[in-house]
Amino acid sequence: MKSIHVNEIVCTLCATHCKISIELDGPGGKIKNVYGSRCSRGYDYISQCRSDQPCMIPTSVRVNSHTCERLPVNSDAPLPKNKISDAMMVIRNVEVTPPVKSGEIIIENILNTGVNIISTKSLLG
Repeated sequence: MKSIHVNEIVCTLCATHCKISIELDGPGGKIKNVYGSRCSRGYDYISQCRSDQPCMIPTSVRVNSHTCERLPVNSDAPLPKNKISDAMMVIRNVEVTPPVKSGEIIIENILNTGVNIISTKSLLG
């Protein structure tokens, strides 16, 4: 008898951010059923999450300023999925001081992947 395993993820393909439950035939098994997706894009997101396809990292870093707390950043190329958690640990410890230009490299060659973390917004001093 096979066990049923349920994973829950939050889809980030649109602004709705659906909480999707994925019913699997055991841990790491085939998808048996999907619940909670409000549109068909959720199914695309599940496929992308289950593959080893590299991903961009849109996030933010702390700012040493009284006028704003966070600066949006993104990777300039996709990172392998197995590096994302470690990359987020590095990014979490970064703090920038204004001025920062949009497109400026905040972290160069993160985790020796050849990928840079860049600012996606300009921030005046």
